Amino acid sequence: MLTTTIAKLESWIRSGSGLKPRNETTTAVQLSTMTTAQRDALTPVAGMMIYNSSAGFFQKYEGSAWGNFGREILQANRTYYVRADGSNSNTGLVNTAGGAFLTIQKAVDTAAALDSSIYNVTIKIGTSGSTFAENLVLRTMVGSGSITIQGYDTTTSNTIFSTTGSAGAFGIYGASVQTIYYLKDFKMVGGTGATCAIGADMGTNIHFTNLNFGAGWSARHLYVLRNALVTADGPYEISGSCVYHATTSTGMINIPARAVTLTGTPAFTAFANFTYLGSIIWYQGSFTGTCTGKRYEGVMNAVCFTIGGGANYFPGDAAGTTATGAQYS
Repeated sequence: MLTTTIAKLESWIRSGSGLKPRNETTTAVQLSTMTTAQRDALTPVAGMMIYNSSAGFFQKYEGSAWGNFGREILQANRTYYVRADGSNSNTGLVNTAGGAFLTIQKAVDTAAALDSSIYNVTIKIGTSGSTFAENLVLRTMVGSGSITIQGYDTTTSNTIFSTTGSAGAFGIYGASVQTIYYLKDFKMVGGTGATCAIGADMGTNIHFTNLNFGAGWSARHLYVLRNALVTADGPYEISGSCVYHATTSTGMINIPARAVTLTGTPAFTAFANFTYLGSIIWYQGSFTGTCTGKRYEGVMNAVCFTIGGGANYFPGDAAGTTATGAQYS
């Protein structure tokens, strides 16, 4: 049956269908190869199939839109570009208005549709002075690769990540995400309804460096829950007030030997907050600038470990407190 079908396909020439006959001993069927622009110039019908050389994978027309066959498997590291003048109908592969995505979420979703194999994906902001108003949801990408979200350059004010929305809105949030994310080189500001800048939950693993936690967050800059891990890989800045800069509840915050700059004297109820068996490992770092509020606050058998940093290690103008079994050392 299969041999007969292949033989019929080989001898069938349907104009515009994308099928080409192959009179070779291997009896293969070759789909038409074309660019995205050539594909979009077709008058498609449901079931049409091509190989898209621009995107690098097989595609089928599903009645209303073109879709991919399975997941694209990366053969090298991949960069997607996001620009204020981009479009989510672009491929994201070129740093131009006609090539880049418009939103960071589109880039994350596109990466999540890949099989990364052993390769990594970078999502790079391609325009300076841009503000991206998003509530970004992190997603898992198949394979062992990581995803980096990187601002335009190392001047954090050149890339603004702004979040508003309904009460409880997170700027960047991931729950049960199996891909490691790296965040770098942008400023995060909140607005109406924005509670937490970065939220990690249920095993999600987020690293960050050279971020600026700005104003507008009503609750926390960092919120780490249920076996999630957030790690600072380098220096960063705090320029906005909120209830707590960093909170962990059954999660872990790891900030080893990092320089933190506080500008404008931000105000906190407590700078570091550890609750419900959560842990903060924050040691041998430095703090430039001042803030108001308690230095730390721990409850419910949580732990904060500073490797001998002492009671005045964290910034603040009031002594830290512990209760209900929490430990600070």
